[in-house]
Parts: sequence; C-alpha cells; structure tokens
Amino acid sequence: MKLKIIETNTLANVQEKRTEIIEIADFLLAGDKIPASLATVAGQLPVSTAANTWAALGAPTADGQSIIANLALANKMAWGASGGGGSAALTNKSGGTVYAGSVVVQSTGNDSAFTTTVLERDLILGVAGEDINNNATGAIKLSGLVTVLVSGNVSRGDYLISSTTAARAKAASISFRAFAVAVTAYGGGGNGSVSAILISPQLLIPNGTMWAYNNDASAITVGDPVAIDPSYTSGFGIKMPTSTGDLRLVGVALTPIASGASGIISIGPNVQPINVTGTVVFGHSLVSSASAHYAQDSGGGGWGPGVIGWALAAQASGTGTINAFIMPYPYYYSLATSIIRTQTKTDISAGASVTAIASAISDGSNRLMLVFGIGDSANKPVTFKFNTSEAFTQLQAGNNGVPFVGHLASPTLTTANIIGDYSSITTGYGICIEVFLNGVYTVTPVGTLGTGSGSSTTPSLVVSCSPGDLVIGTVAIIGSATITGGRAAGQTNLADVSNGLPRRMATDYAIASGSSFTFTWTISSSLSWYTAGVAVKSA
Repeated sequence: MKLKIIETNTLANVQEKRTEIIEIADFLLAGDKIPASLATVAGQLPVSTAANTWAALGAPTADGQSIIANLALANKMAWGASGGGGSAALTNKSGGTVYAGSVVVQSTGNDSAFTTTVLERDLILGVAGEDINNNATGAIKLSGLVTVLVSGNVSRGDYLISSTTAARAKAASISFRAFAVAVTAYGGGGNGSVSAILISPQLLIPNGTMWAYNNDASAITVGDPVAIDPSYTSGFGIKMPTSTGDLRLVGVALTPIASGASGIISIGPNVQPINVTGTVVFGHSLVSSASAHYAQDSGGGGWGPGVIGWALAAQASGTGTINAFIMPYPYYYSLATSIIRTQTKTDISAGASVTAIASAISDGSNRLMLVFGIGDSANKPVTFKFNTSEAFTQLQAGNNGVPFVGHLASPTLTTANIIGDYSSITTGYGICIEVFLNGVYTVTPVGTLGTGSGSSTTPSLVVSCSPGDLVIGTVAIIGSATITGGRAAGQTNLADVSNGLPRRMATDYAIASGSSFTFTWTISSSLSWYTAGVAVKSA
C-alpha cells in the first residue's frame, strides 16, 4: 500500500503539523503477489522467470555457496558451488542424478555436457556444485574450495584422483592427473567426503616415473616389481616377472594397474616401497623372485643384470613391503635387439603350401623372422616361406617332434603370410611359432644352433652365445603334457601351444650374461622331447 502526500502545513507558533492525505492506492496487483508456496524451506529465494511470474530458487545445499548467473535456466541464476570461484553451467549426461561433490569428466558425445567415470586417474573436468538430475543443467565447480565425494580414507594434504567408484575420488600420493588437494581428512572407510581445493589437472608424471601398460593377465598392485614385456607393441608394456633374476626388470608399480590398463611405475632413481618375499638383509640388492608380485634378496649388495635396487629395511621371513632405493640395472636398455611380436598357429592342415601364420608383420629396421615348426609323424620335414617366395634359411629340418628352425633376415614385404610346406604330414596337426625381432645384425643374424633331446620330465637346452645376446629356445613334447614350471633364472615364455595329436611346443627367451645359456623346463609327464635354439646377434 502507498500513501500519496499532497500538502503539509506547519504553524510556526503552534506545535501542530497537519498532513492531508487525498489518495490511497494499492499497486500490488494480483498477478504480482509472491505465493506462499515459494517459501517452503529456510533459505529459499523468490526469483522471476518472466513478467509477473515468480519461481523459487531452491535453498543452498552447502556452506559458502553463492548465486551465479546461468543463462541456460529460466530464472537466469542458480546456486554456485561452495567457495565461490569459477563454475560452468553444464548438462548431466551420466544417465542418473549426479549429487553435489561428485567428480565428473567431459561427455565426449555431447556439447557442454559432463558424465561420471570409473577409470582411475581419468582426466577430471570438475566437481558438481549441486544435485543435478540426468539431462538437467547445473553448476560444475572448476576452481576454489569444494566438497568432494571420496572412496576410502583421505588424509589432509593428499592428492585426489578419480577412482573406480563412479563419481568418487580417492587419495593418491602422486600428483599425476590429480585434480584437487584435500584440506580435511576422512577416516571412516568406505564412502565419505572431504573439503578440497581444486587444482589444474597434473598432466606430467613425476621424475623417475613413467606411464606403462599392464600386458599381464593379472592385476599389478602397488609395490610390485615389473618387467618389460617385449610382446606388447602398442606402447611401453610391462608384466610381472615369475622367474628369479629376470633381466628385464624395469621398475616398481606406484599405482594399481588392472590387466589391460595403464598406470605409473618408478624407474628410479628414487625411494619407493617394494613388495618382497623371504629373508631380506638391509643394504642387499633386490632381484625378481619366482613369485609374481614380489622381489627377493639377491644374496649380496652388488649391482648388475637383474638388480632393481637396494633394500632400505630388513625382513626376517614371509612376505611384506619395505622401502628400497630403486635404480634398475640398465642391462636391457643397452640391447639393440628387441622382440617385437610372437605369433602362433596349431592344427595346421596338410598341404604343400598352407598358411602357417596369417598376416605376419615385418616392420622396422634390421628385421629378422624366426620360425619354429613341427609336423605329426616320423620323417615328415616341414619348411617355410614368407609370401610364397622368400625362403627361410633352414637351421634344422622338422621331423616328427624335432622342431624345424629357420630364419629370414630383412624380408622385402612388411606384411604377408608365412607359408608352410606340410605336404608330407598325414593328419593335419602342424604347429608353427614365429618370433619377429628388430635391431638384428642381418648379415649373420644368429649363432650356432643348439639342440637337445631326451625322455623325462625335465627338458633342457644349452645355447652358445655372448654376454648380452638375446637367446631364444624352444621345446617340443611328444604326447599329452603341460609345462608346469622349472624355467631357469631370467628365462621367460613367449608362446606355449598344443595340437590335437597331441604335441606341445613352447618358445622362451633370455638375455645371456655369459658364453652360454641353459634353458630348462618341467613337464607334467615323462615323455620324449626335443629342444632347439639360437642366440640372436645385435646390429
């Protein structure tokens, strides 16, 4: 209501004032009234969405929130995330409601949109500043102090990264792809929340570490020693060593790395926790053990092939985690020769010109193909060509279980089939294993062929070589048996296949540290076996 004052008279000698009110008007029309329904909870504010139209701006949901412009909304404003700072109005394309504090990533299939992630160390876009329904638009906090939903305990000062739990972060000691730093702690286990300051995603990994792909069938845990896997050709591949003194030991896992995923490993020099087994003496050097996930005491303090670092604590027995000075011996890195890939085929049909390996790839420089093959019965030779015309140099003919061994240096084509002459086999049970290498001295690519034979559960093979040679050996088993272990220190399997006859053939590699290397295997039954192998000469 409004009073309109027309005239006021004041008498100078009389204590009297007179006001004439000649109009009383009500300017609050029915359409302008604010309905009581817009004030149902504390903190709710009325805002206009159009002329003579009112709506409620919901109450704030966290301390420190402020009203920010959001032109995508009918009322042109919304509560911003706690702490003020930069926010963006983005659309939720996660498929469900995203709650305040949720960790979000960009939705690559939609403009100006976000979704959630279950990838650890994903590239984080921001944190939801409010509850946002699916396909609705809301405020995503990009900077400042925020509340972050977390999975697991968090200490003050921890970096925060995305976790395998959708919309939740987890604590991390390494800054790579961290998006926030916790300023409060959470110790209740399970799911909780902390206050954190958002930071620009840390895209550079710390010195002495690198990004690696787990090509192992099993998950790698923090502190596991890891070795280079030369069979992975799409990047830097690693796996867990399962032999004592693996010469390809390269570092220690700093993050959990699921099979088929990537994570961070320490390659030194730095101090990191490492998982160990057995008695460990302070100051002794550490090497890989026969047990995946664990290193072991080398028996002394020296530094040489296979050493990953030195123990900075002792362990009496069992398994545990100790700090170690990580500095892997760079033996592998000095090698010019590397295994690029291994391809196999079993139950190859009889024929004079059948495909043993389809689309064998021969890329890179100083290339070499090694082929191992067996037929199905006595005195049945097997020979091979690349692209039907380039014959492999035969080191040994393939007769029954005796493996064919051949090599082809510098193939002219980069991709072609390896063709096998299996014309003399009768039942169509041929086996072929091909190993492709780079960095080989193609004039004299291999050393003297080593062979062996016997009937037992312990096949073996001695190959003459020079220190630093990459040595490859194969075993062919006549009958139904599996290889149960028994591999020598530093010996690693590349392929293990069988056919329906049955026959089994496995090919392994090692890096020589002396004038010869002895391959060993243990098989599940006492059967006839044949072995063959060569040392590959570096360019």
